[in-house]
Amino acid sequence: MDRLIIPGEVSGEVDPPSSKSYAQRAIAAALLAEGTSVLSGIEMCDDTAAALRVVQTLGARVENPSPGTYAITGGGNGRGGFTGASSGKERDEAARLDIGESGLSTRLFTPIAALSHTPITITGHGSILTRPMDMMLGPLRTLGVEVTDKKGHLPITVRGPMRGGEVEIDGSVSSQFLTGLLVALPLAVSDTTVRVRNLRSIPYIDMTIDLMDRFGVDVDHRDYEEFYIPGSQTYTPATLTIEGDWSAASCLLVAGATASRAGGGNAHGGLSCAGVTVKNLNPVSLQADVMIVEALSRAGAHIEQTGNTITVSRRELRAFSFDATDCPDLFRAGRLVRGDVRHHRDRPPGPQGVRPRRGHPHRVRQARHHRRPLRTRHHAHHGPRAGNDPPFKSRFAAHGRRDGDGRQPRRPPHGNVARRGRPERPAPRHHPRHRVRLKILLRLLDRLRQIKELNNALKGHNISAQGNAQ
Repeated sequence: MDRLIIPGEVSGEVDPPSSKSYAQRAIAAALLAEGTSVLSGIEMCDDTAAALRVVQTLGARVENPSPGTYAITGGGNGRGGFTGASSGKERDEAARLDIGESGLSTRLFTPIAALSHTPITITGHGSILTRPMDMMLGPLRTLGVEVTDKKGHLPITVRGPMRGGEVEIDGSVSSQFLTGLLVALPLAVSDTTVRVRNLRSIPYIDMTIDLMDRFGVDVDHRDYEEFYIPGSQTYTPATLTIEGDWSAASCLLVAGATASRAGGGNAHGGLSCAGVTVKNLNPVSLQADVMIVEALSRAGAHIEQTGNTITVSRRELRAFSFDATDCPDLFRAGRLVRGDVRHHRDRPPGPQGVRPRRGHPHRVRQARHHRRPLRTRHHAHHGPRAGNDPPFKSRFAAHGRRDGDGRQPRRPPHGNVARRGRPERPAPRHHPRHRVRLKILLRLLDRLRQIKELNNALKGHNISAQGNAQ
């Protein structure tokens, strides 16, 4: 079935959902706090619901006094076991934490569960059961945790207490397990030094450290390669508002840059915004995807920011370069911006009448000559001719170009000329397929000749037979 999609325009104001990364970290910290923490601005999603379900299983009391606001009373600091994990359970019977399909909750709550001296099983459903979790097993065992796994996948059963010490982890796959260690290890008895190799998504670690500081817990690091976590700390209750999700807002801002009404002139000589306005966005957020503002600015979009509100409207976009190593979620939004950039053939000619070209390693030298008028080109080695110098004979004389005045002619369009330090390319040989086609053609012509001779013979035979009958 064919469907016709007609490009349209978007405009208006919108509130993005709250950051589920901040929400899950705050919920975990509230579990470990000795008292009641109030978290507001939470919008429910599967991952946030899984985090609330986990802390309730571990013994936290969760109340919802108003929409988007949750009061969480801690379920124990893990040193003596979580109240929910130990109540009504035999010592050797493991409590089960259902994390749904949330990868962050898996790597965040597994180290937290390892603080308890009672066994706790972390499990889920769907695709999370096929995702590798073996990056957690070795470091947890190094920190004194008994771990039972299913060949590196969930379900995983841990039994602490996690004692601290020195451990080394690989941060090239994900920073989420490091987040779980940073949140859990302040409650270990001993101090801990965590060395990290090839850490990715550093802004998410900054987000974790900032949130831990709001709950009164200290973490030091040296260039994100070595983290020092003092032991026997205490989480204090906190009241905070979960800020808007820059990852979700990035697609809305890209819509404003590519599909909104273009801004026009106003009374002040500027642009009148007719784009997409997104509210409740912290401009100094530690979320990695706040870099969407820089990407859109490099692309040429019109951006206005007032407090926690940002408005993006469309202008002619240009090609741009942007490093999304620490914010991989922006790749999909960046591709949408790239798709709206005008093709180089549609751009207006430059000052020399030449349209901008995409770079190509084998065309750099030729493009350099094309950007200069023919009369101003001189040979790269000889330069302009002096008054009594003999004319320079270029290697392009065989192509009928004038070169008696020392100027280098245009390079032939084909590549069969000798290059500096390279022999001249031989003329291309006919492909064997061409010879096969020629043989088939000759065979068909011969067959047609035979048919013609046969027809002539049959016509003569018919005539003689008719004469005899008369």
